[in-house]
Amino acid sequence: MPPYLDYALSLVCGIALFGQGAFAQRQPVARRTPTGENHAELAPSQSEWTFAMGRATRALAASGNTLFAGADRSGKFVAIDLTTGRVRWSAVLPTSIHNGPLIADSVVVVTYGDLPVFTSSGGAWAFDARDGRVLWKYETRGAVMPAPVLIGDVLVLVASDDCIHGIGLHDGKQKYTACIDMVSAMSNPVRVGDFVFFGTTNGRVVSLDGKTGAVRWIRHMPPVEHAGDATAAVVENNLVTTGTRWGGPSLILKDAPLLKALRTVFDVVVHSQWSDRHRFFARQYAMSLSQADGKLRWMTLIG
Repeated sequence: MPPYLDYALSLVCGIALFGQGAFAQRQPVARRTPTGENHAELAPSQSEWTFAMGRATRALAASGNTLFAGADRSGKFVAIDLTTGRVRWSAVLPTSIHNGPLIADSVVVVTYGDLPVFTSSGGAWAFDARDGRVLWKYETRGAVMPAPVLIGDVLVLVASDDCIHGIGLHDGKQKYTACIDMVSAMSNPVRVGDFVFFGTTNGRVVSLDGKTGAVRWIRHMPPVEHAGDATAAVVENNLVTTGTRWGGPSLILKDAPLLKALRTVFDVVVHSQWSDRHRFFARQYAMSLSQADGKLRWMTLIG
């Protein structure tokens, strides 16, 4: 359906519901503390200590008696003593940290990047886990929001410059760059043997050799248009992941109960911007693919 017809349909539905006195309830909004800070705690009910990150904590990993935590927007990255809550060392990366760091051989690697993914600074920094000394920095032409994955001594980064970067764990030197003209938003690469798997924002799933960067297979799964957020789950020789199809009111009216569909349309018209309609009218699918060749085994609508 053309966009202008979807918009007209939204207005009609909104007017109809308004006239009947039907108002859709909005979802409750999460509240911050008066200082606007988020806290990392050992146990919410019986916390022995708290540490203020200042922004949303999106990255966590632990090794031994040390907790590593990264923050959204500010790029704050800290190593915290799990017994006392004291900071062992800290650093500030160029922008947001969205996924957990990788820890191997006393090296901590953390990726960074933000929206819009194509213009945000991105890359990875490596630290000595013991004292926070910066071992190397690697920059990309777009955000790196997925977590890194290690295969042998090759660190694999999936970046928003449409490339996969293979770099040395200990020196940060580039071993390969595999550019596939596709971008991953938040789909963390999953390792199975020497291969990695991840989804892209144009509705594809990619498999490549993590040691060499050689693409094994790329699969598109219509009607999925976006598969770059969810991380795939490995089930025996299958990959199970999710994908999204965008659309307007005509999409939701086809497969949702009429009243629920009308209330959703009304909520978008009254409470949200039309440019954000895809967040409300999208359809999400679950799907299973063969690890060996990417062949689609099944797909089902889940919401």
